[in-house]
Amino acid sequence: MEEYLSNIELMNSSEHQMEWPEKIISLSKDLFVSDFPLSPPGSFANEYEVNPSLPFAQIENIREDFEVASTLFKKSKAYRWLIKQIIENKSDRDLGFGQVIRLLHDALTDDPAPYRKEVKDLQENFYSYLKLYANDELEIYVPGRKSEVLRLREKIWN
Repeated sequence: MEEYLSNIELMNSSEHQMEWPEKIISLSKDLFVSDFPLSPPGSFANEYEVNPSLPFAQIENIREDFEVASTLFKKSKAYRWLIKQIIENKSDRDLGFGQVIRLLHDALTDDPAPYRKEVKDLQENFYSYLKLYANDELEIYVPGRKSEVLRLREKIWN
């Protein structure tokens, strides 16, 4: 760890200083409510002031630098989880909003488990972040009149 800390000062890019190497601090593989945005982009949740190390508190704190905020967002556990769900989707249809809510509700390990309404609010906030920071990698489209559907942009993931 001391070697890593001494090397941080030598790095110019702020991107290198945003996360610890896994061999120093390994991240939990579990998914929690706090891994998702607690408010829409541009809104600062009270929880972010109490715990500025939350991933979306960090994104909100750096949002003036769009590229860094986008990079942080794409490295977030929530985004990586969603990409994994899309890639592993065996259905002949892309993932719709309702399917993602069900998958998310099943994946969250908070105790007590959040209510479905809370999960829906998290997902709505998350979709706002997707539209802002990941529209180059993900497409959100509405095939009918209601449900937003997700798919990967081909040129990025193939």
